[in-house]
Amino acid sequence: MITYLGDDKTLPFVRKFDSANRGRYKAGERLGCVKSPDGYARIRLGNRKCNKLFLMHRVVWAYHNGPIPVGMQIDHINRDITDNRIENLRLATPAVNSQNHIEAAKNNITSKKLGVHFRSDCPKRPWFARVTANGKTYKSRQFATIEEAEIAREELAKKYMQGYVG
Repeated sequence: MITYLGDDKTLPFVRKFDSANRGRYKAGERLGCVKSPDGYARIRLGNRKCNKLFLMHRVVWAYHNGPIPVGMQIDHINRDITDNRIENLRLATPAVNSQNHIEAAKNNITSKKLGVHFRSDCPKRPWFARVTANGKTYKSRQFATIEEAEIAREELAKKYMQGYVG
């Protein structure tokens, strides 16, 4: 009943056939909505008597790859939760998914960068990087600039975080 078109990042599905209920829905019409307060796009699937609202990124993944394994999540690689193209989605454990979460960077009051931190007691080299993977925390050496610490964070993530793309 639906077709995937990868040209629209947010609402990539269109209706395949005209609706049987008095032409209310037309073929080629975009499906889904982005009206939720959390910013995730959703799509309603089913029939008139039994339908359910699903997260769009989970439907896109299942459309292309089949059911999502128990205990796994779908991660937006570029951290844009409105970008539901299949090439932006990956299967991830909850730990990897939380490492890629944009809110973690916003909550960092010193750098506003994910995994980059500031030490006020070291004025010459105050910046360092830190990642947590599989319950262990890995830290870089300290740097004079925030840019150097960002590069070190990427290197740590690629080395220790399974499935990290960047």
